[in-house]
Amino acid sequence: MEEQGLLTPQAVDLECVILGAVMLEKDAYDVIKEIVKPESFYKDGHFRIFKAVQSVASRNEPIDMITIVQELKRTGELELVGGAYYISSLTSRVASASNIGTHAQIVAQKYLQRELIKINSKCMNMAYSEATDIFELLDEVKLNISNLEKSIPSSKVKDTTQIVAEAVLDIKNAKTNGGVLGPSTGLKVLDDVLRGLRRTNVYVIAGRPAMGKSAVVVGFAKALCIDQNIPVGLFSLEMSGKQIVHRLLSDLSDIDNNKLASGNLSEFQQNSLNDAVLKITNNFHIDDTPSITIQYLESSVRRLVEKGVQYVIIDYLQLMELTDKDRYQKSVEQQIAFLSRNIKRIAKKYEVGIIELSQLSRKCEDRAPLPPRPIMSDLRDSGSIEQDADVVIFLYRPSYYNIEFSPTGKPYPYGAAELIIAKHRGGATESVAVRFKGEYTRFEDFEVRQEDSLETTGISEPEPNTLTF
Repeated sequence: MEEQGLLTPQAVDLECVILGAVMLEKDAYDVIKEIVKPESFYKDGHFRIFKAVQSVASRNEPIDMITIVQELKRTGELELVGGAYYISSLTSRVASASNIGTHAQIVAQKYLQRELIKINSKCMNMAYSEATDIFELLDEVKLNISNLEKSIPSSKVKDTTQIVAEAVLDIKNAKTNGGVLGPSTGLKVLDDVLRGLRRTNVYVIAGRPAMGKSAVVVGFAKALCIDQNIPVGLFSLEMSGKQIVHRLLSDLSDIDNNKLASGNLSEFQQNSLNDAVLKITNNFHIDDTPSITIQYLESSVRRLVEKGVQYVIIDYLQLMELTDKDRYQKSVEQQIAFLSRNIKRIAKKYEVGIIELSQLSRKCEDRAPLPPRPIMSDLRDSGSIEQDADVVIFLYRPSYYNIEFSPTGKPYPYGAAELIIAKHRGGATESVAVRFKGEYTRFEDFEVRQEDSLETTGISEPEPNTLTF
């Protein structure tokens, strides 16, 4: 760049003022700590000094010239930054800390410029090489840009009056829509408890393998995209896009999965299939990349939001991957916690509802002779999933375990299934009864038939966390 007559973007004088102000004014660090980070400083000595500031602040110690000098001595970096004399000279440059926020913004912008130049230069060099895989290069550039975007501070501070107005509007809409605040899940019994799906919320659907987790979210996607014309993005790390569409067509056409797969359809069934195909719209976006990182997810969600997507489905959490650096530095629990926290962050940042599937451990099956109904501690690998989620729903199908009789000793109705709402931030936690139709791989509201009456099931007085039909 310098050979081309261009100077690397920098603001060293402002870096000096920021560091000096932080050591003089007790509130200055609080103003700039979310705006700049050590890497934002162009000069290496300033990078080291600000790292020392962060270390002192993390111990809740006062930030001044003496504590910073002592911290740099402790790390053996005092002479590298110019000694105690240079630290002292920084404080002498400060007339006032009143504009430190503006100064920090300028330093942060210079850092972003430098990083964009680095990304662009590397991209250009690799693009000229015949040995470069262009698609891998595109992925790398997207990842680098996404990581850079994450470093940009954002503020969405709202006035209390605005928040109150939004809350009152929600209440009015709920009254108009029969108590439902968000789009329907497609299951009335679930809407009655959740009041619909809400943007910025994270919904965890958890169950043992083959319990029907994917069937639940495909049903959600159908209800949103087809029934309510709301765009949805689905990240399927387990099933291919064709498998998902196959399930969706079976559901829409009411044609048995096996029958549909065979292709041996009657004229009536063929017409039903044709009608189902016409119902599928461009509102359903499927990404069946077999392994994705949180960086890939965020970059993709950002593009989907630009297309109008309001809800995102991840099938499923434990199949997501971390970058090599994060994977080797974290235990499995820490990895899942890292993913869970960032998924919640993405939901709030892009104002999308995220529905993520999660596996359960085998602990629920080891509690014999009790029924293997899941509880919160069964969430696999990390308690952070429970902590970060707004709603946690467990799937339980007695027939999966060949359990034919309810706790009262009466037979379960055909397809009996339970959606156990174990966590509901701001709402009730209870269980709702639905029917699972395996031939169509779908859950539906439980319509009581003659053979499924309360007298047959033997469940006349509902108890907490038990099926009620």
